Formats: sequence, C-alpha cells, structure tokens
Amino acid sequence: MSSDRGTRARAGPSSSKPGVGPKSKRKQPPAATEEDEASDRDTPEIVETKPRPAPRAGSVKPAPTAKGKGKAKAEAGPSGSKKSPMEVEEIVDDDDDDELAAGVNGHAVPVPPRNRTQAPGSKSLPRADASAAILTRQNERLSRRLESAQATISNLEKQLKEAYRVRTTEVEEQLRLQEEKHQEVVRAKNDVIKQQDEMLARKEPLAAHGKTSVLYLVTREAADAEKRSAEEQVTFWKREADERQQELERKEQALAEATQKIKDLEYEVHVERDNAARAQKTAARNPAPPARGGGRGPNPVLGADDPKYSELVKFYEDITNTLVTDIKIQDAKYLGLHEWTLTCMYTHADKDNSDKTKRTLAFMLRFTHDPPDDFEGEIESADDLERRVQYTPLHLDQESDDFRTALDFLKGCFTFPRTQFPLFFKSMIENMKNACEPPDDESMEVEEEEEAE
Repeated sequence: MSSDRGTRARAGPSSSKPGVGPKSKRKQPPAATEEDEASDRDTPEIVETKPRPAPRAGSVKPAPTAKGKGKAKAEAGPSGSKKSPMEVEEIVDDDDDDELAAGVNGHAVPVPPRNRTQAPGSKSLPRADASAAILTRQNERLSRRLESAQATISNLEKQLKEAYRVRTTEVEEQLRLQEEKHQEVVRAKNDVIKQQDEMLARKEPLAAHGKTSVLYLVTREAADAEKRSAEEQVTFWKREADERQQELERKEQALAEATQKIKDLEYEVHVERDNAARAQKTAARNPAPPARGGGRGPNPVLGADDPKYSELVKFYEDITNTLVTDIKIQDAKYLGLHEWTLTCMYTHADKDNSDKTKRTLAFMLRFTHDPPDDFEGEIESADDLERRVQYTPLHLDQESDDFRTALDFLKGCFTFPRTQFPLFFKSMIENMKNACEPPDDESMEVEEEEEAE
C-alpha cells in the first residue's frame, strides 16, 4: 500500500490500555453485500504478514486514530536484547477499498470486510491477488469482446463482398468485358499504325530524293510474306473464276436444253397445224368412203382397202387388244428420217370377257430417232442414232385416283428404247390387270404371308 495513504503501524509497549484514552474516530463499514460474503468465503486468507518498511524521515505524522474497519493494534515484545518481530495488521484506506470494489471498467471486485479482527492463524487477501483477479476478468471480458468484434468484422466482410457482387448485373459485366476487349484491339491497331508510320517515315526521305535504293531495304522475310499473300490471293480468285465459269456453263446448258425444247414444241405445233389444214382440205375435196376392213380413225392404215391388210390389222388388234385410232408422220430431225406418232387404245378384258372388268387406256406412242446420251460429235449416219419410243398417257384426268395409282409408271410420260417395246407391252398388260381386276383370295393370302415373314 502507499505510505501516504495507509496508516503506519506503531511498535513498542502501549502506554494505555486498549479502549482507554480518547477514542479515535472510525468510519462505519458499509453493509456487506452478498458478493462480498461470497468473496470472503471463496478467497483463502494469509496468516503471516510482513512488516511494513519504516517511514522515511520527515514523513512521520502524529498517529491519529486509525481509519478503517478496526483498531490498529501493536503488541510490545518482552524486554531484552533480542526482540521478536512485531505482527502488524494492515490498515486499508477507504478510497482503496472503493477502487477495489468498483473494479476496472465497472466490474465489481469482492472486498473483504473491514471491521473484522483476524483470528490467530487466519489469512488476509493480498492486494496483488485482487489486482490479478481484476486483470484476469478484464482480459476475459476483452477477449470476449475481441471475438465478438472479429465475428462482426467477418460478417461485414461477407456483406460487402455480396454487395460488390450484386452491384453489377451479368449484362453490365459482359459489357465491361467487351469494352476491355475493344480497348485492347484499339491499342493493338494503334501500335500497328504507329509502326507503319515509322516505316513510312524512314522510306519517305529516300523516295523524295529520287533514290531507288528503297526497293532493296525490304527484308527477305517481308518479301516472302508479301509473295505468299499475293499467291494466296491469285489462287483464291482463280478458284472463284473457275466456279463462276462452271456455273455459267451449267446455265448455258440449261438454256440450250430449254431452247431446244421450245423449238421442238413449236415444230410439233406447226406440224399439227399443217396436218389439220391438209386433212380439212382433203376431207372437203374427197369425202372418205365407208370404211372396210380394220382401219379406224380419221387416217386409216395404208392398204386397209385391201382385204388382206384388213384381216391382218384385225388380227393384230384382236391378239393385242390394242386399237390404233390415228397415225401421223412428223418431219425428220436427223438425216431425213421421219418420225411416226400413233394414237392407241388398249382395252383390258378378263378370261370371261366380262363388261365389269373392261377398262380402256388411251395413250400416244411417238417413234423417234435420237442420238445416244453419251454421244459427242456430228451425226453422219443412221447408225449414230438410236430408235426410241416416247409414251404419253391420254385422258387420265377423267379416271379415278385408284385407277391412276394402280397404273404405277404408266400414269406419267417416259421414253424407252424401241428394243424394249415387248417388255413395255407386257408391263402395260399386268398393270391394267391390277387396276381392273380385284386381287384373288389366294394371292391375297400369299401376300399376307410374305408380309408376316
């Protein structure tokens, strides 16, 4: 304790008995709180106390009545050459007690009761231990506050990061990235422009003085790069020119085919008109006699007036069920070889010759002389030409959809070599049979079995 605040202990024999003489003023101790009582019970007391140091000269004051919770007592030892050490009771100042009770930063510290005489063998709580307890509690409190502050800081950091993250949208982030990329491209372009300006600045003085040595300042690498670039451009434009040429050739070929087709159609129309005009004139001058034999149509078969030819025509008509109702001659396209056009009617009849199954297919056959598809060159003889037959169905728009579907390939126009004419006739008979006769039960069963397999 401080020497100026505590009361000095007095040594030597007492001149008066305890309680005799003037009574010293004592401050009445406050009522002990529950916390003080708990502290008194939990805190161990110290039995021995060390003697306080002697007061310095000039600082000794008259010993008034001790101020505290008890009387200051001093016992004189026996007279003799050897004196035993004096046991002194420590007197605590009221201000110090208040500080201990208040603690540090508002934390109360248990203070032992003042007006309590320590029994022999009891121990008192040192002030150093009380201060250590105060510091320990203060450290614990500060540690808790530090942990709370650190947790708050961590939470605020998370909130700051989240706020920074949601501060900009994804579109704005993409815009920022695009701007940065654009800036990089602009900087790169500016660098290239700067380099080109520097190269141009180095070459301009030589060119201004009429020196041709500027042509030799180009490095081998630069010349090779320019050469490769020029070659690539030449190759590219050549390829483009070839593609354009091929496309032009295709268009010219298509145009030539269309032109030829138009010419053929115009020629056919012209021939048809001439034939119609001649037929009208002939019919007006010479009325046709009654038909005899198998000739049919406006243009009977040549020699039909002869009974032999009439019988021959009827024989072929009966065996093939095909009637030739008209025959026309067309002008030759190659080597004066005429083309013939026959208008025919094929009638299908079953073995019973029932009227229910009789159906007629009208068609036109044109016998032509055309060069082969792979022929190249000039046509010099008839061997260079191929005899073909052009098939064209007639009046199919008046038939039902089922009938047209059953005809299969016969419902459209096509061309085939004349050597395949028997195969064509056989296919026509089979298709007409399928279109006119209902399928047999046995054939249907066979078809169902084949489909099941």
